[in-house]
Amino acid sequence: MKSSPVNQNSVRALAYEVIYQKPVRDLFVGLYRQIEQEVAERAKILTFRKDLNPGRRAAYRREVLTGLASRKSEQSINKLTTMNHQHPEQSRLLTFALTCRGLGYAVLEGEKSLVISGHSSVRNGDKNKQCLTKVEKLVAFYRPDVLVLQDVRAKGSRRALRIKRLQQKVIGLASKQKLKVELISEAQLRTLLLDDPRGTKHEMAEMIAKLFPDELALLLPPKRRACDGADSRMRDKSFT
Repeated sequence: MKSSPVNQNSVRALAYEVIYQKPVRDLFVGLYRQIEQEVAERAKILTFRKDLNPGRRAAYRREVLTGLASRKSEQSINKLTTMNHQHPEQSRLLTFALTCRGLGYAVLEGEKSLVISGHSSVRNGDKNKQCLTKVEKLVAFYRPDVLVLQDVRAKGSRRALRIKRLQQKVIGLASKQKLKVELISEAQLRTLLLDDPRGTKHEMAEMIAKLFPDELALLLPPKRRACDGADSRMRDKSFT
């Protein structure tokens, strides 16, 4: 019987260990660290999920996940994963940026811990329905204490009617789940971050990257020249 590619790779790795008399992790240091990082990232996400049925089994699972997550870096991931246990009184915040291409999202634990951030795209069809489904899944998974949204009806807001309708549905969903909602206008956000209501998107992005350098510094797009179009990350993940 032929071995599967996975089995062949396992046998080859063990053969190297026998030949060189060194653990596989020492022979393939770069690959090991890459896989360790991926496992730690996944464990970090699962660690921040609130258990619906707390008990001994859930506590043991959380302890194991916390241990895995802490292996990536004592200076970054471990700091994030343990903060929830050290300061259980901190609020978990989930924020959405509703865009024409989908939605951007971020989860924060307290003021200084960015759990995760990302963007989810939607295809043609009923975009609002697709976005609302994604919102429901994220809320159910992370179980936040506060939901933060842009105030699309604030003075000066130029958001499309579809986005305004989508936000109302998101607020309705939060209301059904008795989830607190905070609205912040574009001007308020720029003032909070830059102390300048006329600050640029890139200046805001730079400030956020400075607040969370380990998580976001490498994702910061280059500053746009006058002749360039806006970077897709700035269009999709911004409030405007």
